[in-house]
Amino acid sequence: MNQILVIRSETYTDYEQSEFITRESFWNKYVPGADEHYLLHNLRSHTDFIPQLALVAELDGKLVGNIYYSRSKIVSAEASECLNNIITIGPVSILPEYQGKGIGSKLITKSIEIAKDLGFEAIVIYGDPRYYHRFGFRCAEKWDIATADGKYAVSLMALPLQENIFHNLGTDSRFHESSVFETSWSSSPEFEVYDSKFLKKEKGYDAYQDTFKLLKSLTY
Repeated sequence: MNQILVIRSETYTDYEQSEFITRESFWNKYVPGADEHYLLHNLRSHTDFIPQLALVAELDGKLVGNIYYSRSKIVSAEASECLNNIITIGPVSILPEYQGKGIGSKLITKSIEIAKDLGFEAIVIYGDPRYYHRFGFRCAEKWDIATADGKYAVSLMALPLQENIFHNLGTDSRFHESSVFETSWSSSPEFEVYDSKFLKKEKGYDAYQDTFKLLKSLTY
């Protein structure tokens, strides 16, 4: 029997389940434990949050995934050009038992379509190139876009949404993501109180943690 997948806008009544999904999706993925669910909790009230791009995935009426975006920018070192209409994906989450079924791909594809319709100029992310390449993302070095500290990174990728949007960038252009990502949420005093609402889970090792460390180290 075919299952029915619905991609729709997130509503207030989805918040608690969405944060649960994010916690489950990221648990032990990059580091032991996770704090992405608390990032999401705080992202919604941040000035860089884009509510029109907050989407959830329902499979046969059950919430199984979500995706969110925030505003970011690309700044030239000479200040000759600044692209402020840039956005960044994150977090994007799928319940572990529903991963590998194409739900994440559908969320990303749908959100890219909406982002284009909303007039955003480009999407720039930190992520695994082996995954995001399928959506048209390419290494940001192709357009001489570096990290905020001036390094090229294998994990830094860009997807232009408008033709030639990167052609007038000055030299030494750098990507700056929202300040919401600069906070180490797991070290926040409020995090333990927030996280205690969820069932206790065992922190541990996952093989992808080594891949994540490698990807983060590939800068030059």
